[in-house]
Amino acid sequence: MPVSQSRKLTVWFIRHGERLDFVNSNWVYTTTTPYDPPLSDLGEKEALKTGRYLRDLAQESFDTFVKGQNKTRYVIYSSPFLRCAQTAEGILQGIGSSRYSETVGGIRLEPALSEWISEEYFTEQIPDSLISSCKETCITNNVPLNLTHKPYLNHLPEFPESYDQLTQRFNNFLERLVQQLEQETPITERLPTVVLVTHGAGVSSLLDACFKERTLVEVHYCSLSRAHFDLNKKEAGWFVDKQATTIHLR
Repeated sequence: MPVSQSRKLTVWFIRHGERLDFVNSNWVYTTTTPYDPPLSDLGEKEALKTGRYLRDLAQESFDTFVKGQNKTRYVIYSSPFLRCAQTAEGILQGIGSSRYSETVGGIRLEPALSEWISEEYFTEQIPDSLISSCKETCITNNVPLNLTHKPYLNHLPEFPESYDQLTQRFNNFLERLVQQLEQETPITERLPTVVLVTHGAGVSSLLDACFKERTLVEVHYCSLSRAHFDLNKKEAGWFVDKQATTIHLR
């Protein structure tokens, strides 16, 4: 890859799949952590479909006539809430590994991508033990994790969290992510494609950060939003070409 080539970063914002308590309201009475539901059967299928869609996109964009073209390398970050980690797992499985694409380094659990800790959703602080519990569950189920990842946030957000605090949290994460990838990726290499698995409010906040204004987009389960950032033209900001689409799930 020529040094003079534009260094464009692509980031996917993905909401988790359908949650179990959405289809089984009695589930909350069977657990000690009602604030952390897993995916439903449909949610697991949505996650796998989403990963396969990203795999197919990489294949479609791969030009066999371009000598030395690199495959698409996906780097996956996930909120430590179980439904997000399970969604990330399904996406990872759906992408798989081929001549066109692969996932790199396992799933990075990132508390900065956590749910909005709002009084609308919760009545008290969610314990940080949720993070270690998610990690233990993933390890027990042989889910590939990036255990060397140093999270941007080492704890869950504090309750109660305002919407302004939520958007600032996601904006800070996005800025630091760009800085880290710019520093870690040699200028001669293609930047990885980043996948952020988070919650509905998280996707909205990421879109707010890109547009620098409040967005009013309905974010469905496993919906896809895509944003691009040119490191050689930072003043241009983010360019969003997909907003909460679910066409891949049809």
